[in-house]
Amino acid sequence: MLNLTLIKQGKFQPKRSEVSNPFSIIRAFALLFEDQLASKKIKFKLNENIYGNIMAVQAFKKMGILLDIDLYKQILFNVFTNACKFNKQEGIIKMNFQVF
Repeated sequence: MLNLTLIKQGKFQPKRSEVSNPFSIIRAFALLFEDQLASKKIKFKLNENIYGNIMAVQAFKKMGILLDIDLYKQILFNVFTNACKFNKQEGIIKMNFQVF
C-alpha cells in the first residue's frame, strides 16, 4: 500500500525501472478486471496516442520512461477497482497517457 506519510514528509524513494511500453501493463490490468467490467457492461478504451511536450513525446518513443512499477500497478489497481465499483451500468473507462 502506498505510504502517504512518507510522501508528505518527502521521504518516499521510488524504485525506478525503465519501461518501454507502459500500455502493456495497463492492458494486463484490463484483462485482470475483465469479469468485473463485463458484469456491468463497462467498456474500456485505452488511447495509446501520447500527448504532451513534443520533445518529451519523442524521448518517450525512443527510450521509454522510468517508472516505479509497483507504484504504477498500485495506482492502476485502484483506478480499475474504483471504476468498476462506482461506474454506472454500461459505463465507460477511458485512459490517455501524457508525458511532460
